[in-house]
Amino acid sequence: MSEYNELKQATKEIQVLKAEIKTLKEQTNFVMNKLEKSMEDRISLRAENYRLKANLGMIRESAWKNC
Repeated sequence: MSEYNELKQATKEIQVLKAEIKTLKEQTNFVMNKLEKSMEDRISLRAENYRLKANLGMIRESAWKNC
């Protein structure tokens, strides 16, 4: 009977490990989605910053021309 109990225990441990793997996959997906969103936001902010700096440069040029 000890072999049966060992198999039963191993089966329980496998189920626990499967649940832990599922949780880890969900957490990984969550983190990866957040990382992707932050990278998209960073790209968007850099583009906006570039556009604002270009506009500021044009404003400064026109101010110098008017002086």
